[in-house]
Amino acid sequence: MSRIHRLPPLMSLSSVLPSPESRARRTAARLVLAVPVLAVAVACGGTSTSTAPNAPATQSSTPASPGSSAPGNTNEAPTPAPVAQTAGPITATATVCTVEGAPLKGGTSVVSSLAFSKDHAFIAGDEKVLAFTVAADANSCTLALDTGLDPKIAKDGALDIGTVPMDTVSATPTGRVVTSGVLGTKVFDLDKGTSYVCDDVTGNVIVHPSGTYAYRWFPGSPVKRIELGDTKCTPGPDVVLPFAEAQFVGFDGDAVLVGGKDASDVVTAAKVVDGTPVWQHSNPEASAEDTLGWVHGMAKCGDRYCTADTNFDRTLVLGADGAHQASFPMSKMLGLPRGFVQTMVPGPDGAPYVLDSVTDGDSTFGFVARIDVTG
Repeated sequence: MSRIHRLPPLMSLSSVLPSPESRARRTAARLVLAVPVLAVAVACGGTSTSTAPNAPATQSSTPASPGSSAPGNTNEAPTPAPVAQTAGPITATATVCTVEGAPLKGGTSVVSSLAFSKDHAFIAGDEKVLAFTVAADANSCTLALDTGLDPKIAKDGALDIGTVPMDTVSATPTGRVVTSGVLGTKVFDLDKGTSYVCDDVTGNVIVHPSGTYAYRWFPGSPVKRIELGDTKCTPGPDVVLPFAEAQFVGFDGDAVLVGGKDASDVVTAAKVVDGTPVWQHSNPEASAEDTLGWVHGMAKCGDRYCTADTNFDRTLVLGADGAHQASFPMSKMLGLPRGFVQTMVPGPDGAPYVLDSVTDGDSTFGFVARIDVTG
């Protein structure tokens, strides 16, 4: 997960600034004003088979910028045509979801974050957070705007985040939803129809599946634990992680999936338990296929782990021990012009889902897709 900069908790807007590369990426994401237009921007497509390329790549320590793609300057949403990618016995296929009721079209910040509960998807972007019901099977995926949520916490399918911009969203299976942004955090409990504000917690706030706590991360700052009560949140201690800077934080049960830079400024992905890596995939010295340019998202894919890397436009498939098994070009797998993959998170069915954005002329289009890895 792309974006506006967020300041660390318990600090004022004039305190410590974020890292230069993070500032460049998030500033770029806000340069174009969002222009909502009523048109459905995503549709499902068929698949065929190809083999992942082994083209050499150079590691980039600076994140790619949203809005850099230009398919044809038509201001029309491209039609997804997913292509299954194969490397040896492993095949990765994408199912691009149909989105109903809320077209994902606007400026470069039209989509920025994605999360799932057991029956809803939540998409942050353009300073709002939309809620969708989810219907998916082996061959299709549909997100339908849910306008029936409790009016105390939502209106017309959008969570009531107030006037504070929120461009990050996370959720538990049972429906506790945490939205966060540069000026604060808000916690929603969908089953109770309640919510509360955490003014002193800013940054990317990712809730643990239990809903009782969250990790707050922000480029250039330590990851912090945030305790989540019924009516308030409390900032806690720093979380020990083997990274100089976090780029992505997610949960795999009680384990933490982290992408970031190590002490040598090398981009690294890891699974961490109690502060100690279970496995760690650092960039190799003599290989291009399994090199990480940036970690925009990471999630389990079956018994493996998958990463999303916009810089190199690819997904790495790692084994249960973190060993590299395959690399696939993301844009070819999705059947879309190369765009900006904002994040990769686990869906309600256990498969990883990606949130992609493709810019054409003055418009940016958002896409959600499920990734299935077999073999």
